[in-house]
Amino acid sequence: MFILLMTGEEEEKIDYIARTYKDMIYRLCLTYLKDPTDSEDALQQTFVRIMFYIEKIGDPDSKEAKSYIYCIAKSTALNFIKKRNQQSSLSYDETICRMEGHEALERLAKERAADLWMEVSQELSDLDKTIFVLKYGHKYQSKEIAEILDLSDGTVRQRLSRMIKRLVSKKDTARGREKEVK
Repeated sequence: MFILLMTGEEEEKIDYIARTYKDMIYRLCLTYLKDPTDSEDALQQTFVRIMFYIEKIGDPDSKEAKSYIYCIAKSTALNFIKKRNQQSSLSYDETICRMEGHEALERLAKERAADLWMEVSQELSDLDKTIFVLKYGHKYQSKEIAEILDLSDGTVRQRLSRMIKRLVSKKDTARGREKEVK
């Protein structure tokens, strides 16, 4: 057990950060984890980590603070994924066999989409993954993403275009493999 001692100013800063960034952090976690319960847990864990590093956050409204908070949340969500994958004891086939009817088909479709994302995302840099999540997970405009990540708007749009081309290419390749199997 540990005790975290904070000044009144730090407590106010944490409270402000929680009110300001709670929804953004939750959406980010939900984008990565695809599970509301895990996302809520990751949100709480993110704020615990922010409390430990509160002295590194100057002005909570600054671009730098927002980026730092975003990185903590992303790291927390990725850690949850690692833990979840380590704890998974059922194989894919066993899981599908235990499911019934439409639920199994729905789950299979989602897992294929997730598998495709995992395959494509392994080829992407951390920066590209972050841009993708901000654009499609959080619905930020490319100009906003450019501000957050301190890039030019053109760079963000170019990276998004390349990622979409890769995703479409992988999707088409996956469809070709499915047709060969059938």
